[in-house]
Amino acid sequence: MQWFGESWGAHVCEGEHVPTPVGAICFGSCAQPIAEGDQGVVLPFLGFEGIGNPSPDAPYHLACFLRSITGAHDG
Repeated sequence: MQWFGESWGAHVCEGEHVPTPVGAICFGSCAQPIAEGDQGVVLPFLGFEGIGNPSPDAPYHLACFLRSITGAHDG
């Protein structure tokens, strides 16, 4: 798993740090573009093309990724 943004102290942040995929659409619950200064992870994605991301990777905002694991949601 790759990660981007500023480290949040998790073990994943000891792995491969990649540039923030600015403009790529988050694969998480928000489906919003990744912005400069965001933190998150990038997972390999083997799916369909044409979803707004220029690569076969699936970027997630950190909060969206954590919600996908825990099932928590805002509100």
